[in-house]
Amino acid sequence: MQWSDDDNAGFSTGDPEKLVAPVVQGEYGPSKVNVASHLRDPHSLLSWMKLLIRRYRQCPELAWGRYEVLPHEAEQVLAHRADQDGGTVVALHNFAGEPVEVALRLDGVESGDRLVDLLGDGVTPVGDGRVSLRLDRYGCRWLRVVKPGEVFLP
Repeated sequence: MQWSDDDNAGFSTGDPEKLVAPVVQGEYGPSKVNVASHLRDPHSLLSWMKLLIRRYRQCPELAWGRYEVLPHEAEQVLAHRADQDGGTVVALHNFAGEPVEVALRLDGVESGDRLVDLLGDGVTPVGDGRVSLRLDRYGCRWLRVVKPGEVFLP
Protein backbone atom coordinates (compact mmCIF):
# COMPACT_ATOMS: atom_id res chain seq x y z
CA MET A 1 0.00 0.00 0.00
CA GLN A 2 1.19 3.48 -0.82
CA TRP A 3 2.26 5.73 2.06
CA SER A 4 0.45 8.86 0.92
CA ASP A 5 -1.04 10.64 -2.08
CA ASP A 6 2.17 12.70 -2.46
CA ASP A 7 4.47 12.38 -5.46
CA ASN A 8 5.71 8.82 -6.01
CA ALA A 9 3.12 7.62 -3.47
CA GLY A 10 5.24 9.00 -0.63
CA PHE A 11 8.05 6.47 -1.21
CA SER A 12 10.58 8.75 -2.86
CA THR A 13 11.26 12.36 -3.74
CA GLY A 14 13.27 11.20 -6.74
CA ASP A 15 12.52 11.41 -10.43
CA PRO A 16 9.49 9.18 -11.22
CA GLU A 17 11.30 7.93 -14.34
CA LYS A 18 14.10 6.49 -12.18
CA LEU A 19 11.88 4.48 -9.78
CA VAL A 20 12.42 0.70 -9.78
CA ALA A 21 8.75 0.19 -10.66
CA PRO A 22 6.07 2.67 -11.75
CA VAL A 23 3.62 3.97 -9.17
CA VAL A 24 0.24 2.19 -9.38
CA GLN A 25 -2.42 4.25 -11.13
CA GLY A 26 -6.20 4.16 -11.31
CA GLU A 27 -8.59 2.59 -8.80
CA TYR A 28 -5.78 1.40 -6.50
CA GLY A 29 -3.49 4.37 -7.02
CA PRO A 30 -2.16 6.54 -4.19
CA SER A 31 -4.88 9.15 -4.59
CA LYS A 32 -7.46 6.54 -3.54
CA VAL A 33 -5.52 4.01 -1.41
CA ASN A 34 -2.80 5.08 0.99
CA VAL A 35 -1.80 4.62 4.62
CA ALA A 36 -2.11 8.30 5.54
CA SER A 37 -5.79 8.47 4.55
CA HIS A 38 -6.58 5.06 6.11
CA LEU A 39 -5.12 6.24 9.43
CA ARG A 40 -7.65 9.10 9.46
CA ASP A 41 -10.63 6.97 8.37
CA PRO A 42 -12.31 5.11 11.26
CA HIS A 43 -14.07 2.83 8.73
CA SER A 44 -10.96 1.80 6.77
CA LEU A 45 -9.56 -1.73 6.59
CA LEU A 46 -6.47 -0.52 8.47
CA SER A 47 -8.62 0.82 11.33
CA TRP A 48 -10.59 -2.46 11.42
CA MET A 49 -7.39 -4.52 11.66
CA LYS A 50 -6.03 -2.27 14.42
CA LEU A 51 -9.29 -2.79 16.37
CA LEU A 52 -9.12 -6.59 15.95
CA ILE A 53 -5.53 -6.66 17.18
CA ARG A 54 -6.32 -4.40 20.15
CA ARG A 55 -9.32 -6.53 21.21
CA TYR A 56 -7.40 -9.79 20.74
CA ARG A 57 -4.72 -8.48 23.11
CA GLN A 58 -7.42 -7.57 25.67
CA CYS A 59 -8.88 -11.08 25.55
CA PRO A 60 -6.42 -13.68 26.87
CA GLU A 61 -9.26 -16.21 26.60
CA LEU A 62 -8.86 -16.16 22.81
CA ALA A 63 -5.19 -17.13 23.00
CA TRP A 64 -5.02 -19.31 26.10
CA GLY A 65 -8.59 -20.33 26.91
CA ARG A 66 -10.47 -23.57 26.56
CA TYR A 67 -12.46 -23.51 23.32
CA GLU A 68 -15.90 -24.94 22.68
CA VAL A 69 -17.88 -24.82 19.43
CA LEU A 70 -21.45 -23.80 20.26
CA PRO A 71 -24.33 -25.75 18.69
CA HIS A 72 -27.06 -23.80 16.88
CA GLU A 73 -29.35 -24.03 13.84
CA ALA A 74 -27.65 -21.63 11.40
CA GLU A 75 -25.23 -23.79 9.41
CA GLN A 76 -23.55 -20.76 7.79
CA VAL A 77 -22.36 -19.49 11.20
CA LEU A 78 -19.40 -20.60 13.30
CA ALA A 79 -20.11 -19.84 16.96
CA HIS A 80 -17.60 -20.64 19.67
CA ARG A 81 -16.62 -19.59 23.14
CA ALA A 82 -13.31 -19.36 24.94
CA ASP A 83 -13.06 -19.55 28.74
CA GLN A 84 -10.07 -18.79 30.94
CA ASP A 85 -9.72 -17.81 34.61
CA GLY A 86 -13.39 -16.88 34.98
CA GLY A 87 -13.50 -14.84 31.78
CA THR A 88 -15.54 -15.80 28.73
CA VAL A 89 -15.57 -14.50 25.17
CA VAL A 90 -18.19 -15.66 22.66
CA ALA A 91 -17.37 -15.23 18.96
CA LEU A 92 -19.66 -15.63 15.96
CA HIS A 93 -18.73 -15.55 12.27
CA ASN A 94 -21.28 -15.48 9.43
CA PHE A 95 -19.84 -17.00 6.25
CA ALA A 96 -22.91 -16.24 4.14
CA GLY A 97 -23.97 -13.26 2.06
CA GLU A 98 -27.24 -12.91 3.96
CA PRO A 99 -27.85 -11.57 7.48
CA VAL A 100 -28.82 -14.19 10.05
CA GLU A 101 -30.23 -14.48 13.57
CA VAL A 102 -28.52 -17.07 15.79
CA ALA A 103 -30.02 -18.51 18.98
CA LEU A 104 -27.44 -19.82 21.47
CA ARG A 105 -27.47 -21.53 24.83
CA LEU A 106 -24.54 -20.44 26.96
CA ASP A 107 -23.89 -22.81 29.86
CA GLY A 108 -22.78 -21.00 33.01
CA VAL A 109 -24.08 -17.66 31.75
CA GLU A 110 -27.06 -16.56 33.83
CA SER A 111 -29.93 -14.12 33.69
CA GLY A 112 -28.60 -10.68 34.49
CA ASP A 113 -25.29 -11.34 32.73
CA ARG A 114 -24.56 -9.19 29.68
CA LEU A 115 -22.70 -9.72 26.44
CA VAL A 116 -20.61 -6.62 25.71
CA ASP A 117 -19.80 -6.20 22.03
CA LEU A 118 -16.02 -5.90 21.63
CA LEU A 119 -16.03 -4.85 17.96
CA GLY A 120 -18.82 -2.30 18.08
CA ASP A 121 -21.23 -0.61 20.41
CA GLY A 122 -23.85 -2.55 22.21
CA VAL A 123 -24.77 -4.74 25.11
CA THR A 124 -27.01 -7.79 24.85
CA PRO A 125 -28.75 -9.04 28.00
CA VAL A 126 -28.77 -12.79 28.60
CA GLY A 127 -31.98 -14.48 29.70
CA ASP A 128 -31.74 -17.86 31.39
CA GLY A 129 -28.49 -18.76 29.64
CA ARG A 130 -30.05 -18.09 26.24
CA VAL A 131 -29.43 -15.31 23.79
CA SER A 132 -30.39 -14.45 20.23
CA LEU A 133 -27.84 -12.51 18.17
CA ARG A 134 -28.03 -10.90 14.76
CA LEU A 135 -25.10 -11.06 12.35
CA ASP A 136 -24.76 -8.98 9.21
CA ARG A 137 -23.82 -10.68 5.95
CA TYR A 138 -20.22 -11.90 6.26
CA GLY A 139 -20.29 -10.32 9.72
CA CYS A 140 -18.63 -11.26 12.95
CA ARG A 141 -19.18 -10.43 16.59
CA TRP A 142 -16.91 -10.89 19.60
CA LEU A 143 -18.75 -10.61 22.89
CA ARG A 144 -17.41 -10.59 26.46
CA VAL A 145 -19.62 -12.06 29.20
CA VAL A 146 -19.92 -9.49 31.98
CA LYS A 147 -21.53 -10.39 35.31
CA PRO A 148 -23.84 -7.99 37.21
CA GLY A 149 -21.80 -5.39 39.07
CA GLU A 150 -18.73 -5.93 36.88
CA VAL A 151 -17.50 -3.08 34.76
CA PHE A 152 -15.80 -3.78 31.44
CA LEU A 153 -14.06 -0.91 29.69
CA PRO A 154 -12.82 -1.95 26.26
